[in-house]
Amino acid sequence: MRKAILLLLSCSMLTQLIAQPSNDDCSNALSLPLKTPSSCPVSSEVADTFHYTNIGATASNPFPALAGCSGEAPESGADVWFRFSPRGNSITITLAEGLETPFVALFENDSESCGGMYPVACASGAGSLELSTYVDPTRFYFLLVSGGAIEDQGDFELSITTTNECNTCILERQGFFTASPAPDNGAFTSGQAVQMCYVVNRWNASSGGEYLHSLELDLGPGWDQASLVPSPPPSCSGEGVWGYYERWISNSNGQQYGPGFAFDGPILDGNPGNNRGMSGENCANIGISAPQLSFCWTITAAECSPENYGTQNNLNLSVRMLGDGVSGAGLSTFCFEERWDNFLGVLYCPDPLIPEVVVVDGSCGENCDGALLITGGGDGPWDYAVTDSSGNVYYSSTNSIGTDTVPDLCPGFYFISIFSIPTGENRIVTATIGAPLTPQASATYNLPCFEGEPIE
Repeated sequence: MRKAILLLLSCSMLTQLIAQPSNDDCSNALSLPLKTPSSCPVSSEVADTFHYTNIGATASNPFPALAGCSGEAPESGADVWFRFSPRGNSITITLAEGLETPFVALFENDSESCGGMYPVACASGAGSLELSTYVDPTRFYFLLVSGGAIEDQGDFELSITTTNECNTCILERQGFFTASPAPDNGAFTSGQAVQMCYVVNRWNASSGGEYLHSLELDLGPGWDQASLVPSPPPSCSGEGVWGYYERWISNSNGQQYGPGFAFDGPILDGNPGNNRGMSGENCANIGISAPQLSFCWTITAAECSPENYGTQNNLNLSVRMLGDGVSGAGLSTFCFEERWDNFLGVLYCPDPLIPEVVVVDGSCGENCDGALLITGGGDGPWDYAVTDSSGNVYYSSTNSIGTDTVPDLCPGFYFISIFSIPTGENRIVTATIGAPLTPQASATYNLPCFEGEPIE
């Protein structure tokens, strides 16, 4: 019996020795299939666990260095992206193994595309992290995972635990934000005017015993609050009107509320604290028998400080829906501590000296024929240097006036230093040279049965 020689050449494979993950950017986010917990009134918990890597990933630009996270958000990191549709209204995200200072940012959207998404929660940790938040099962979510720096890379374990919070204050009161223009990974630019809305897509007055009475706003310090121009929605009922108020006193509890939108009626006396909110037939149950309600406003982001760049200011925004038993003249409430819905944002000021680095991967295996094309930012000339993590210098030049090509680089991780001679400032970026696997041959055979018989 004879066996033919089997020759396998693996150089035709496009697998890279050091390669960017396929989900290195949001447009290629990997879909995470999640289990469905049992529904209310008694919901179960279900957990889904995944194993992925950010080895070879690059940093999103702008990176979501958000304020208001559980822990401090990094300025940058090698990030990868995921997307999912939640199967319940409450999730807990945990990250373990592989990363020294893991970071996650959760984005919400009304579609499965990245355009229009905005951050709603974030967390960082030392070795591991946990982030718990409420979500809307009718919406879509994107998850950024990174380490605390570009160099913080490894294989990690991602788990998402899903359940349903059966509290009426969560189940029957829902809304979402819109922003035009939408932020870029949560970032707005200097002096940018933004039209924002909070859309109430569910308020069940029948189950909660309260009419929707107000929407309270909490604006981060990076917004120019003097520029705010409110656009209250029209009232569904003829029993009053929506308006915007800096503050008012609730008849129910004597506490002060505002700034925000509130309902005044049926007597239009300018005091929203003495009425019961938007009632009326086919109006009180928003998103059920009444249409959605959009509270809108335009507002301008602060200006960038010219001497700084990167993330400069907190453009977070939080809102909470309040019933008439809290901020109006209702007799009682089930929801004493209404939750805040968050829109996390930052003021991003682009670096005028940001360089451009183009990576040319090697041809195969350990062949040292990769290259870097380096162009300084701003006006030249520039001094360039390329080193590895051990400080070994692979290239240097002085007084360059354009793009320098650094040839003959082996696969690996490199630091590129770009010094602007006119400004006296230095920028350091990182790059990874990748390469396909080397060819490998394997053979199987049997010795011939008779001496002199050829091997076929």
